Amino acid sequence: QMCIRDRYQRRVHGDKQEDKWAPPQQEDDLPSHDDMGVGLQLFTSSELLGKGAWIGIQMGVLKYELSNKLLENSTLPIALNTSSIDILFPGLTKKYGRGKGLYLRVTANQELPDLAIRDGRIVLFGGADLEFYVDTDGSQYPQKKINECTTCEKALTLNTTLLLTMALDTNSDVNITGSILGVRIEDMVVVESLVDVRTDLVMQFLNSLTSLIIPQVNEVFAAGIPNPALGKNFLDKLRIYVHQNYISTQLSFEPLKKAD
Repeated sequence: QMCIRDRYQRRVHGDKQEDKWAPPQQEDDLPSHDDMGVGLQLFTSSELLGKGAWIGIQMGVLKYELSNKLLENSTLPIALNTSSIDILFPGLTKKYGRGKGLYLRVTANQELPDLAIRDGRIVLFGGADLEFYVDTDGSQYPQKKINECTTCEKALTLNTTLLLTMALDTNSDVNITGSILGVRIEDMVVVESLVDVRTDLVMQFLNSLTSLIIPQVNEVFAAGIPNPALGKNFLDKLRIYVHQNYISTQLSFEPLKKAD
């Protein structure tokens, strides 16, 4: 993982001899104000954004569960059951039977992620744990959540190291827009498993699955997500801009109305 982390550092912070893809080294010097901005201006550095992400991880915010219930309306050619992914985890069908439902829980690990704002994009290097649960008798899948499933057994846990690149912006005063430029799993380690794991195929499978999901996610981002903060505490407008090496947020508030 240290070699991967070093490679990430070269990509994000630059390496004069090896990595031409990397943007130049930028110091996180924040401006005192933006002459073109309006209202209240807030400037966020990479370090502060990374610590904010770490706080979110500690609070359990970055956690996601996936089952066939979430995939039933999807056009993705995949099903989460023991038969469909037995090639990735040899012995899964033999141990649990064919067609048994699978839950996937994704949780960001507790380490402080490496995060940088470079050339108008956000680059994050961090780890996530993937836990696979099998409904052993198929009676509660996929209606129940993992914590509610009394017949579920954890079959394996994988620790992954991934690289995420995204853009974030606001195309109006009311919507948050952005796009995921890329997500790639760089490394994978088996933490615990009741079956065999072919980590090379699992990485290929997850990276291929991610490449199929990203366009659908970006369609939602491109349409704009209504800002949940607007209309509260007299907040009238909110704009977010990702600059060369920092993020600026501009807030404007409605004037207080005089009481009758």
